[in-house]
Amino acid sequence: MHVSSDGHTSSVAQFPGDAHTMDPAYTVLEPAAGFEYTDSNGHTHTTPGSGLMMHVTKSISPGSEWGTLYTSNSNGTYYRQSLEYVNRDESGLVDFERIRGLEGIALANVVSNAQSAHNGTPKRLQSMVTLDGGARWHYLRVDGATPCSQTAPQSGSCALHLHGYTEVSDPENIYSAKGAIGLVMGVGNVGPHLTHIGQASTYLSTNGGVSWTQVRKGPMWHEFGDHGALLIVADRIHPVSVVEYSLDRGSSWLTLQLPSEAQHVRVDVLTTSPDSTSRKFVLFGQANGRNVIVGLDFSGAQPRACVFNADSTEGDFELFSPQTMDANRCLLGRQVEYYRRKPRAMCSVGEEFRSVRQLAHICECTKYDYECNHNFVRETLSDGSLGKCVLIEGMSAPRTNCTQGTKDYFIIEAAYRKIPQSICRNGLVLDRPTEVWCPGKARSVAIFWSIVLPVVFLTLAYVAYKRWRDQYPYLRLEDIGTAVRPALRNLHAQRPTGLIQQLQPIFTTALSTFSAVAGAARESTLWAVDKAAPYLPHAIQRWSYEHPPRWGAQSLDGRSRHTIRGSNMSRFTYHPLSTNEAAGRVFGSHELQDEYDEVEAGFNHFLDDERDETEQDARVVDRQVLFANAEFSDEEEV
Repeated sequence: MHVSSDGHTSSVAQFPGDAHTMDPAYTVLEPAAGFEYTDSNGHTHTTPGSGLMMHVTKSISPGSEWGTLYTSNSNGTYYRQSLEYVNRDESGLVDFERIRGLEGIALANVVSNAQSAHNGTPKRLQSMVTLDGGARWHYLRVDGATPCSQTAPQSGSCALHLHGYTEVSDPENIYSAKGAIGLVMGVGNVGPHLTHIGQASTYLSTNGGVSWTQVRKGPMWHEFGDHGALLIVADRIHPVSVVEYSLDRGSSWLTLQLPSEAQHVRVDVLTTSPDSTSRKFVLFGQANGRNVIVGLDFSGAQPRACVFNADSTEGDFELFSPQTMDANRCLLGRQVEYYRRKPRAMCSVGEEFRSVRQLAHICECTKYDYECNHNFVRETLSDGSLGKCVLIEGMSAPRTNCTQGTKDYFIIEAAYRKIPQSICRNGLVLDRPTEVWCPGKARSVAIFWSIVLPVVFLTLAYVAYKRWRDQYPYLRLEDIGTAVRPALRNLHAQRPTGLIQQLQPIFTTALSTFSAVAGAARESTLWAVDKAAPYLPHAIQRWSYEHPPRWGAQSLDGRSRHTIRGSNMSRFTYHPLSTNEAAGRVFGSHELQDEYDEVEAGFNHFLDDERDETEQDARVVDRQVLFANAEFSDEEEV
């Protein structure tokens, strides 16, 4: 099957399961188009449509016809399972109907005994409603007392079940009308399943199918007029001489006598304009063996015209907002309000009136704004809560491949996808895909960065070290913490506010951690180099001697640094100097290099005399080493 959105190009429709197996029949159901609404600034916007809903027949056994309802993504190419065992008849008509004037709301009948129906058992139908474009389905809830003393449990054993599309003679406006916002009427019964129409009654919902109330006993033909301000019913089974009408949404009913030529008429059709904005109706039936057509005019029932004032709530109109089963007014990511006449307002709306949709609020995304992606299905939970989306057995998540485009990775789609009609913003994100490197590319990227990153790190470290040594030639790493801690204490004492107050503990902790880690890493390196110095090149030995660790390491000549530093454990600062600089520091003049060489030679001779027989030969102390913090005593000068 191919799907086209422009009539020129097409794509293959992807359904869960075996792509090479065709089902017996496919029925394209009416798609939900986008709608216009007005925001608080008076600007008009259009919402996206909901893609396609398709009924795929799974059983064509006579008397046991049913199928699965699928919903697509925005362009109709990928389908996911929405509702199983949806009823159809032998001619292909499906028990599915959208609620007119409201977005994302639809009714459907399912076969509750699909398995036993194959053996000749009559189908038992149950009615369900979706409020979010097919993402979730609920049984119909009835307000007030019911024969089974319950209200729509999850099993459907005490819910309202309505006669649907496969049983009507007039397919126009089966349950609702575009002009009657939020009003839904149907014929059915309360119980475990749908029974014969002779045992049914007429029910009305004023909130878009969320809850229902019985308004007339017995099955009735029904129609909406004057934008839902007028309700007309006529007996569906028995001949009638009157029709009934209500001006207050079914709270009270009045009768209208039919003309003498139409007495005891058996009504077959009761209809009006397609948008149900008129107050004129047509009744068609049979009386005394002949066809009868009767025109009904209710223009004089309410002579006063309603006054519409969008800036006042004291007028003849009210704001209606659809809601979910748990009274949440955020539906499909938005809270939309509609103007409709108040039930107690004694006035006529008129055909010229157009209900204006107002976008009251755009909601944050929640789990109810997502449905299962292609090849995923909802888990069924015993408590009726929303289960997770899990892969269908044997299926895999939709993904691209490495040959598509020029990218170096392929994309694996998430288990969820956003409902096409939802316009929610921010909040929960469940449809984020996963990017995976293509085979071979990941290896080359890993090799590249394993080479580049160390080089970049070492280069930056070397540049930073050089700049630090140029700026602080006599400052050791451990002295940084001594200098920084008072500054941090002063910063804390100033009690900053706002963003600085929030960032201060983070900055302080990060700096302290960095200082501790850097100090430990440096001392570990110095200690390791000091231990291995006798076996390393002379340049590294000299560097190790110039940078002693603080952890009691041995010197290059076998003597501990404690011995060389002196018994008072005074800390000396080591810094490499040229011969001129060293002579200048010791004798105050750069011209006395010979005198400095004599001092250095004497010091080396001193070390040679002091070494033990078991120690290694003392190595010549590099003349670049200067005990800058030490002062020569009189004895040393001699």
